[in-house]
Amino acid sequence: MKRSLLFSGLAIALVVVAFGAFIRDEGALAPHGRILKYRDPMDPTVFSDHAMEDSMGMDYIPVYADADPTPGPTAAAAPRRILKYRNPMDPTVFSDHPMKDNMGMDYIPVYAGEQAGAASAVPGRGAITLDAERSQMIGLQTQVAAVRPMLRTLRLPGRVGQGRGIILAQALEMDGPQLQAGQSARVLLPGRPPLAAKVQSVEQSLDAFSHTFGVRLALDGGPASFLRPGVYCEVDVALRLGRGLVVPRDAVLDNGERQWVFVDRGAGRLEPRLVTLGERPDDGVELLSGVEPGERVVTSGNFLVDSESSFQAAAQDFGGGGHD
Repeated sequence: MKRSLLFSGLAIALVVVAFGAFIRDEGALAPHGRILKYRDPMDPTVFSDHAMEDSMGMDYIPVYADADPTPGPTAAAAPRRILKYRNPMDPTVFSDHPMKDNMGMDYIPVYAGEQAGAASAVPGRGAITLDAERSQMIGLQTQVAAVRPMLRTLRLPGRVGQGRGIILAQALEMDGPQLQAGQSARVLLPGRPPLAAKVQSVEQSLDAFSHTFGVRLALDGGPASFLRPGVYCEVDVALRLGRGLVVPRDAVLDNGERQWVFVDRGAGRLEPRLVTLGERPDDGVELLSGVEPGERVVTSGNFLVDSESSFQAAAQDFGGGGHD
């Protein structure tokens, strides 16, 4: 009798243990339901079939059956498209592929639909309409934004070499990588017209004391008799920055946190646009987003236009409306 009771107790214990394991494995009776997958804590578009950690050591978040935002094929048929990736510390720097910055932080995905909204709305500013009389009064001028070659002049200190046809210059540590043999240059001397020259070579090693690279140039016309070895001069090197959408620098308004321009939409209507800046050629600034080629931007009188835009936006916020 006792042996029969002992076997019965062991059987009941085994059933209880097996049932508990089933509950743990299947999650059938878990408070949140069955776990379908695990989501990246920093990127809701990234999932895993098993529990894991991201690159920063954070646990992936369980996605339960009753909370799955994409239960069927219809909801999952339209994933967000990634246009590019943005530097986490500098919103003007982008990449076409996933990468990390120099501190090891992942670039942030920029999805389709995010860029368009950010490029048009300027907080605290609104579109305004000016008649011809007021436009003339504030000196309003506009210019077409066009894609064209970009050049930037780099000025270097130099001196005349022993051969009187050679110029020895120095480039700062940050400017050295932009120089290469064959680039056009001008040598500037007091009381003399500029002399055409070309870069012959750039030293590969950095001077540890001055933190500069040595640059050797040759005058296009050869040695000049009026030059004296050792005489100091200045050298302007023309850097080609490629092609870009360029507007005058005066067209861009900057409050330290964001940059914007006013686009002429016709009939006196001026619209503020957030822009992303790129290269800075000698005659303007490159716009990476916010303005399309062929659109006209305000280049003169834009500070008064900005004040009017800010005033009208504030008046509308208080229910007073704007004025033209």
